[in-house]
Amino acid sequence: MKSKSSTVRIPALSGIALVTAFALLTGCTSDGDPGNGAAESAEPAPGGSASIGISYVPTTLDPQLVVSYALDLGVVETLVRQDKQNGTLTEGLASSWSASEDARSFTFTLRPGITFSDGSALDASVVAENFDSIQALGPAAPASRGPLTGYVGTEVIDDLTVRVDFDAPRAGFLAAAASPALGIISAESLTRPLDSRRAGEISGTGPYIIESTTPNESVVLHKRPDYDWAPGDAAHTGAAYLDTVTWNYLPEAATRLGALVSGQVDLITEVEADTEVQVPEDGFWLDSASQPGLVNGLVLNPRSPILQDETVRTAIQSGIDRDEVIAALTPNYLPATSALSSTTLGYADQSSLLAHEPDTAAAELEDAGWLLGEDGVRVKDGTRLSLDVVYGNIRNLELLKQQLSDIGVELVLRSVDPAQISEILKSGRFDLFLRQAGTNDPDVLRSIFATDSVGSSNISELAPELVPILDSIKSTTDTDTRQAAAAHAQQLLIEKGLFFPDYEAPNVYAGADGLDGFHSRQGFVYDLWKAQS
Repeated sequence: MKSKSSTVRIPALSGIALVTAFALLTGCTSDGDPGNGAAESAEPAPGGSASIGISYVPTTLDPQLVVSYALDLGVVETLVRQDKQNGTLTEGLASSWSASEDARSFTFTLRPGITFSDGSALDASVVAENFDSIQALGPAAPASRGPLTGYVGTEVIDDLTVRVDFDAPRAGFLAAAASPALGIISAESLTRPLDSRRAGEISGTGPYIIESTTPNESVVLHKRPDYDWAPGDAAHTGAAYLDTVTWNYLPEAATRLGALVSGQVDLITEVEADTEVQVPEDGFWLDSASQPGLVNGLVLNPRSPILQDETVRTAIQSGIDRDEVIAALTPNYLPATSALSSTTLGYADQSSLLAHEPDTAAAELEDAGWLLGEDGVRVKDGTRLSLDVVYGNIRNLELLKQQLSDIGVELVLRSVDPAQISEILKSGRFDLFLRQAGTNDPDVLRSIFATDSVGSSNISELAPELVPILDSIKSTTDTDTRQAAAAHAQQLLIEKGLFFPDYEAPNVYAGADGLDGFHSRQGFVYDLWKAQS
């Protein structure tokens, strides 16, 4: 199995029997070399097309309205780019940027000569119009308004210089400016009705334009021959290699794998652990990189009566065996070693606070008056140590339930519709909430655990010293100060049992031999090329 990029790789793990199984599933045979295509060229070759299977049906093709990550930077680009593995910023539409000392103002210098696909030029006034428009959209642009919380306005300094102002420190804005949610579209696109924008009637500065869409099925992109402003993290310059890219909406994991194996698509995204081990070894490759941000784990409700007891919280922390968790997954999954993943800006290793010590946890609960009941669940003053856990799409909780039952803690797992989660968090009708947040900036800790966060309104009562530390992450742009604050916040979150990390989740992709140039950065379609026969 060949290596496709510098990200973590493992070989595909199965063979022809699984190819046959999925051929039967999709109505295709496994004769020949499915999905492998022509022999690989030594150098990238322009031309050809590729099909990609993604795991969801986008509700909109305009990233300002609802972020569609798989379609992000092929059409729309951002002021800066951020490396998913180390968080460093590189040039996007802007060649340079700076922040004021109080972290309330951010100045960007645009690169000259950039145009939108409708022929209009990128300048400072268009950037200002974009950010003003997002603010005016209100609830229609929830993903975009978040990074612009406290937005005051955007000042046009000159044709290629723009300053974005906030009413309070927003040190995380530079990283947020790399989000597809703040992608820049043309002035004319901003005037179109929202339904038209959702349908893909937008003009961006990216290497591809939207050629056609089939609702609930696919979207076809066609490359721009005049594109000549590759971002700083790209592997080449000039126009994209592929003439066309088709994104196919395939929400079911088995369907995506069947489409890849049968040759209907060249690449699939979001390969789940149980699907990953079924990718055939011959003719296919896997690519994986840990997701930045808050790791997969349990966020507590600080209004939960049981979880007011710090002994209970720290016992739960010690009762989780994270090595056993990932042993049930694949080598692409890593045990959590902190609240942030190891690929996130501000990460600080807290492994020493996450050791699996079930005997110590059980003894501490016993000493605190939590005694084992006849059913194996601990009881204190008539209250059973039973916790209501809500979760949406993220799974793998059964093993945690089993591990914590060994120390007398009961988890009652409650799967809810993702659309209901916000309401449940606001109501406080839960004890623990399984979540993950993919943002490569330590400010993600403040956004989840600060006093004004949904479901965490009383965090100051459990750890009042945490509040100013989290606030300092957003109030300074000094790298060393932010790093120290982030490290201290991670220590307190784990030490006091305010967050229970589980594992670092990866982004896993699978592709067919013959499709090369892949990397897991945003807008990866730009560098993709297909071997020509």
